[in-house]
Amino acid sequence: MKSTIIIDKRISFYFTWTLLSLVACAITIFFQGCADPPRMLWHSENLTEEFTAAKADEIRTYDDYLQLEDRLFAQLEEKVYAPTATGPEYALVRYSSGSAANPQQRLPNWNRSFEFSANKPVGGVMLLHGMSDSPYSLRALG
Repeated sequence: MKSTIIIDKRISFYFTWTLLSLVACAITIFFQGCADPPRMLWHSENLTEEFTAAKADEIRTYDDYLQLEDRLFAQLEEKVYAPTATGPEYALVRYSSGSAANPQQRLPNWNRSFEFSANKPVGGVMLLHGMSDSPYSLRALG
């Protein structure tokens, strides 16, 4: 009987400290998460010219898609590039005009859709990149 009481006390002790440790970890993670720097424009701006399933009926050809992409990049310029600061502290910020990481500095801009043409094509292939990638990742494959 005495050994059962000792075991119950140990289980209760370990359970209590485990529970307190988990609560302390949860509180720490909560406050760490709330202490993040504020979101930047490129994290929060809603660009309405992106292709969505709702626009599938109006985008029937590659040229239609390129026109939509032009509108999207114009919107990106207006809502993200224009208000983003420039200068030495923004030298590697992708959306800062003139920064080393700004894809608009490259010609052609491989973040835009592109087409490799052939003299006498027999067929064609459209390559689509994943969500966190850009068209340039498929250039070598193309």
